[in-house]
Amino acid sequence: MSTAPLLSAIVASGCAASAASWREGAVGPQIDVFYATDRRMHSPPAEPCSAGPIRSPQVQFGGERGGHEAALWAAQLKNDVHFEGVIVVYSWPSRGSRWSYLADLKNADWTTPHLVDFLDTLASGANGAPIHLFAHSMGGRPMLSALHGLAVQRREGPPPRFGQIIFAAPDVDAEVFRQLMPPVLALAERVTLYTASDLALRISGWLLAHPRAGDSGSGLVLVNGMDTVDVTAVDDSRMRHDYFLENERVLADIFQLLTYAAPPQRRFRLFGVQLHGFLVWQFRS
Repeated sequence: MSTAPLLSAIVASGCAASAASWREGAVGPQIDVFYATDRRMHSPPAEPCSAGPIRSPQVQFGGERGGHEAALWAAQLKNDVHFEGVIVVYSWPSRGSRWSYLADLKNADWTTPHLVDFLDTLASGANGAPIHLFAHSMGGRPMLSALHGLAVQRREGPPPRFGQIIFAAPDVDAEVFRQLMPPVLALAERVTLYTASDLALRISGWLLAHPRAGDSGSGLVLVNGMDTVDVTAVDDSRMRHDYFLENERVLADIFQLLTYAAPPQRRFRLFGVQLHGFLVWQFRS
C-alpha cells in the first residue's frame, strides 16, 4: 500500500508572506493544515454559562515565546501546487512585523532546538513516507541550523532522511549558508535554493552588514550538490520576496519538484547557465 507524502512548512517571519489571491475577496477551498508550535498559548476569555450546546474555545497563540498567518500561506501553497499529501506547519514566535525584525532573529535562534526535536520526531514517525521540507525568509534560519544539527550530531542510528528540502528567499547570512549546507545535503533527496534580486533581503543584508542567501543581487550562493534557481528574470513583483506564492512559473516548478522529484534539467522552462564552475538554473522569459 502506498503512503501519502508529507510536507512540513516552516513559517516565514520578519517580512511575512501574504497569501495574495485569497485576500482579495476570493473564497478558497477548505484545506486541512496541521501545525506544531512553540508559541505561548493565549487563554481564551471565559464565556458565561448559557443553555445550549457547549462550544470548544478557539485556541490562540501569540508572538511570544512559549497568528497563524503561516497556516494561510501553507494552505495556499498546498492548493496552488496541487500537493496531495498532509501539510504540517511549524510556527515559531515570529511577530511578523518589520519593526520586530531583530527580536525575530533572536527567536529564530531560540526555536532551533525545538525544531530539531520536531523534525526528528516527524521523521521517526513517518513509517517510510517521504517528508518534504519548505522554508521561506527568516524561517530558513532555524531550518538550516536544525538540519545541520541533525546531520552532525552523534546518535546511535542513522540521521533522519527527507525528500525535497526547499529554501525560498532565505533570510540567512550567505556565508553561513555556504558553510552549514554541505552536511545537510546527505539528509535529502535534493536541496533547492530559490533566489532572486530581492529588495527585502537587500535591506536585511544592509541592516546586518552581510548579504543574504536568498538575494541573488548580492552574489549567487552556489554549493556543490545543491540546485540554485534564480527567479529574477520572471518575477516582476515590487519586493521579489513572496514569489513562491505569487509567481505561476515558480509554483509550477515547485509542483514538478514535489510531485515528480524532477531534477532541474528535466523541469519545464528551466535552463542552466555556467557560473564559476557551477550550473545556475534560470527561467526562460
